[in-house]
Amino acid sequence: MFIFGRVTGRIRVIKILKSQNAKNSIFVDTFGEYPLIKVLDFFLMYHNYEYSKMQVAKELGISPTTIEKMWNKLIKDGIILKTATKNVKLYKLNTENRLVRVLMKIDIDLAEAYYEESKQPIAVKIPM
Repeated sequence: MFIFGRVTGRIRVIKILKSQNAKNSIFVDTFGEYPLIKVLDFFLMYHNYEYSKMQVAKELGISPTTIEKMWNKLIKDGIILKTATKNVKLYKLNTENRLVRVLMKIDIDLAEAYYEESKQPIAVKIPM
């Protein structure tokens, strides 16, 4: 499914996942289907929400071992923040981090460039 929308004059990408065979986001298509890129893309899409490591691994089809390898670096670099509830460790995108703000801008700029080039709606994914 192809969808795009405008938010305050900028294209906001709405990502919809219908099946495992759905197209990648523009961010992943541009930078490659590497696990780190997929994790960054996931958090860029859902920056208002909190997730456990296992939720992210399951949604992206990445092994828990692979997620574990990159997770500490994402925390150390301030890209994701740990938010804890009683028994569950949850994580969310640190939108106050300058690098994260740059990545968010790149994501939007890629969507705008793709739209301008193709004049087609943008392929996007959301886990259901």
